[in-house]
Amino acid sequence: MKTNQEGRAAYLNASERNLRIEKLPIEKAIGPISFALLCHRDRYKSFEVEPYDARNVLCFGAGQLAGSKLYGFHRLIFAARSPLWHGFFISSMGGAGLPLYHAGIDYMAVEGRSEDYLIAAIKGAGDGSIETRFNEISEHDLKDIFHGYAGKRGGYALQQYTYDKFNDLFLDGNKYMDFRILTVGPASLNTNFGAIGSTVIRNGKFRVGVDDWAGRGGFGSLMAQAHRTVALAFGGTYASKTFNENIKDIKIVNKIFQEEFHEKYTEYVIRTGKKYRYDEHVKSSGTFGVNMSVLGEWLLSFNWETVNLSDSERKSLYALVKSHYLKQFNEEIVEQKTFATCGEPCPLTCKKIYHEHKKDYEPYEALGPNSGIFDQRDAEKAVKEVEVMGFDAIEFGNVSSWILECIYKGLLRKEELGLEADVEFDPRNYKIEFSHGNAKAVIKLAELVAYGEGIGAILAMGVRVAAKELDKQFAERVKSFGNTFVDSTLYIPYGKIGCMSPIQYWVPGAFVPMPIQGKYLTNYTINSLPPRELGKSCAERAIKELYSEEMGVCRFHRGWTEKTVETLLRRGRSINLNLYEHCRGLMQKIVEYDRKANQYPVFWETKKTKDVIRTYLPEVRKKMPAENGELDRWIEKFNDDPEQTAKEYWEETLKGYEEGIIG
Repeated sequence: MKTNQEGRAAYLNASERNLRIEKLPIEKAIGPISFALLCHRDRYKSFEVEPYDARNVLCFGAGQLAGSKLYGFHRLIFAARSPLWHGFFISSMGGAGLPLYHAGIDYMAVEGRSEDYLIAAIKGAGDGSIETRFNEISEHDLKDIFHGYAGKRGGYALQQYTYDKFNDLFLDGNKYMDFRILTVGPASLNTNFGAIGSTVIRNGKFRVGVDDWAGRGGFGSLMAQAHRTVALAFGGTYASKTFNENIKDIKIVNKIFQEEFHEKYTEYVIRTGKKYRYDEHVKSSGTFGVNMSVLGEWLLSFNWETVNLSDSERKSLYALVKSHYLKQFNEEIVEQKTFATCGEPCPLTCKKIYHEHKKDYEPYEALGPNSGIFDQRDAEKAVKEVEVMGFDAIEFGNVSSWILECIYKGLLRKEELGLEADVEFDPRNYKIEFSHGNAKAVIKLAELVAYGEGIGAILAMGVRVAAKELDKQFAERVKSFGNTFVDSTLYIPYGKIGCMSPIQYWVPGAFVPMPIQGKYLTNYTINSLPPRELGKSCAERAIKELYSEEMGVCRFHRGWTEKTVETLLRRGRSINLNLYEHCRGLMQKIVEYDRKANQYPVFWETKKTKDVIRTYLPEVRKKMPAENGELDRWIEKFNDDPEQTAKEYWEETLKGYEEGIIG
């Protein structure tokens, strides 16, 4: 059987209320990243315009092996120019690639700009035909929905509203087709870091707590502000993609794995992904359970202030996590085995659910210990409010931890945020009961920023721009305290105003100057590599992480997919591909795009950011009994001249990264 070597791209025009279809040969786009680069670099040339211009099309799609019985191959990959980072960026959402496949679409681009806010629904039929419906909604009515609809608020209320408008489109007799609804929340209307959220729908009903987010990069903000599109529903009954060897049949998949890799397929998947399913060594599971179990004194808290604490102080804080925060998670979720998937069949069941709360490491770290919250009940309230408002939870966690520290230090006053109680943000004199007040502050802050009220209108621009603006507005206060808003936060700067909050790990790889940061396209292991070698290793990891993005694969499966996907492409789709060189070429195109957009790496701007690197090196040294002259040299240089050494370290990592990507 010869496979269809063309992809099907759909262009949703928000201005004209129509959907046009294009057949794309794989030579032009083999996956969602190459499709997005085709759009942004070659067709729309979005590097010529500002991020909120309608030419900055929101692209998303699934991979070549969507529709098969391969686990994890139905992730929905988003890419565009980020309104926060200002360069080309990537985000992704679990399971949502499957209903896009059933809509008969491989890739989609949202173009144009609606006058009123737009909601669209797309249904694909088994014969490949597509039906679309549109609904306009005024800003007043949209805000009313956000404030409350059918007992829900924010993005969840808009999901319900969209469901009520369009669910009949996805009914086939008395049975619902596979479909999904993407929505934004109020944060996307007013900030640069709004997310796109979606709850899994099974048999026509929302699975409470089983939701996923394309959060990083602010693509919800792009969708709402550039295209004035606030919800997209899609799904259908299409299932006609052909495969050279029929990997829609699990027996064929098993046969391929036995022949090529001498492994039983499901056993291989479970063995390489045990962290996300269950790790018997730490008696916990998922990103939250395993990371909170193994990070120990390397765990971050109090706006990264822990990097400046002693070993004993950090161990004392971790003891609070282990004896309470982690213990709650293990007793309530792991022991009860309340696990779920992202919406596609998968043995890893990585979603760890407590009632309506899905618990992953980064949101419950950024809005947990790093925001001075060490109790699950309080963290749940904070995370849920941030999700209701439709924020990227990691980005907002960086904002909230920074602002709480500024209130504690006196740079801001609680009354300026409408808070009644004091913020308790001293890592050396902390009690778990302080979590409640800090969570209340986060909840209040989320609403202020999402609706652009008061100081929230400044914070809505992102930490880099906001910190500099606050330094101007409170210049006298800054002078009297001798501490700036800029030096109290941390971020990776990009170009003149672009920025991204780092992943929640105390590692220099999270701050290496790269075209995409704030995700895992880097080496985020704890290691002692010299900066130039670190840059090279980050480049290599970025290329391999791009396998998952270009193939539409969940990165939780990277332990086996990076070794097998070329074979699966060859046997399943008759595609012979050197994936490493292909993805290296994609990274080169991203660098080229960003340079055309006048986006480039910028040296770290804040004291807190530089402290992360300066304090990291001697901590790593303690773990190394053998001699390491190179590491000792950098430690000594930081002690002698921290500012100049930080610049040299940054420059060396940049050289290493460019050598790895550009050559």
